[in-house]
Amino acid sequence: MKNTTASRITALLATSLAIALGGCSSNQQNDSFVSWDQINQEYLDTVASYPYKLPPGATFPSDLGEPEYAKEVYQPGFGAMQAYFFAQCAEEKVVVANHSSHKATAVAALDAIDQIHQLPVFQKHVDDSGGEWKGIMDKARLGDYSQLVNFYNSDCASPWYHDNGA
Repeated sequence: MKNTTASRITALLATSLAIALGGCSSNQQNDSFVSWDQINQEYLDTVASYPYKLPPGATFPSDLGEPEYAKEVYQPGFGAMQAYFFAQCAEEKVVVANHSSHKATAVAALDAIDQIHQLPVFQKHVDDSGGEWKGIMDKARLGDYSQLVNFYNSDCASPWYHDNGA
C-alpha cells in the first residue's frame, strides 16, 4: 500500500506540475510559450537568485542539459521550477540519509523543504490543494519517513540530480 500511495502522490504531483507548467508543447510558438534556450536561461536566473543555501555537497547543475525535446516549446516557469525541484531533492537526500541516525539534521531538512514550498514561485506552479504532499511531510515529522523516502527514490533518481549531490 505504501508504494501505491507514493506512486499516486508522485503521479499527482507530476500531473499537477505538467498541467501548471504545460511542460513541452508543439513547436508552434506563441506568446505563452518559450524555447528551450529561454527555459534554460530562466533556470540559470533562478539559480543565481535562489534565496537559500543548498545542503553541503549539493550544487546546482550548470544548466538543464540538452533534452530530447529541445526543439519543443515550454511554458514560462518550467525552468524556474527545475531549480526548485533540484533544491527539494537535495534536501530530501539529507532527510533520507539522516532520518534514522541524526534526527535533528533530518528535521532541519524537512524545515528547508517547507521553506521551498512556501516560496511564491513554488506556490504558483504546484497545487497541493488535496494535501497529499502535506500528508507526506506530516508523517515524516511524526517519524514515518517511508513515503518521503519513496518519493525521493522515484522523483530524484535522475543522474541530473545525483551527479550534483541531490
